[in-house]
Amino acid sequence: MKFQSKNTVKKIMMIAGITILIMIVISIILRYSVEGEENMPFELTKIMLISSAEGKQIDENNLNWNMELFQTNDIYINIARNKNYGKREIINKLVLSQIKVTNAPQIGNVKFYRPVENTEDKYNEEYEIKEQIEYKGAEKSNLNNLEVANQGGLILIRCINENLGNYQAQESEEIKHDGTLLSKIGIKNEQIKFKIEFDIEITLESEKTYKAHVAQELPIQNVVQQGVTNEQITDMKEIIFKREQK
Repeated sequence: MKFQSKNTVKKIMMIAGITILIMIVISIILRYSVEGEENMPFELTKIMLISSAEGKQIDENNLNWNMELFQTNDIYINIARNKNYGKREIINKLVLSQIKVTNAPQIGNVKFYRPVENTEDKYNEEYEIKEQIEYKGAEKSNLNNLEVANQGGLILIRCINENLGNYQAQESEEIKHDGTLLSKIGIKNEQIKFKIEFDIEITLESEKTYKAHVAQELPIQNVVQQGVTNEQITDMKEIIFKREQK
């Protein structure tokens, strides 16, 4: 009887130990799904958003203003080296993927563009981002060449709401190229609100990849009344990076 009793106690202790171990593993998994990586080599430190509007002259030979209107949003993303990370790592590339509009505006058609120096042709189809954009790691950042400093730097994408309408005015009228242009054709701010989402991936030369999801409503604040609006996001609690398994 005593032998059976000892075996029973051992079985209970073994089952209890396994149960505790399973609970610890589940706890670690749940914590990781909520908090993500705690000590990455590089960190997303801030997202800077600038919203405005502009007009493009349709007929250059026309003495009067006849402009196609665009609502513009510049999204700057800053990646910085984590000084608390013990080892030196090098950025191989930064990729923004799965770029899409998840809640369309009432008016217009939203497209994404890469940064270019040519201001006249910057919204040409050749510069449009279809699904993703890739910045290669380099010695220093160069937005026009789609390069980011391999120890951290800024990247940029442009989110443009097109086909908002045309504005015609006399040549003598002073034109201010900002969000107030939209009010001249009766557009209200709530009509151009939309939401975008994308994934950001940081891939290192050591072949480690970290991925997070970003969602953002645009334009910032009331761009129709204020003309130019901006916001700097530094609280990254909702943007969770996780290690990608290969």
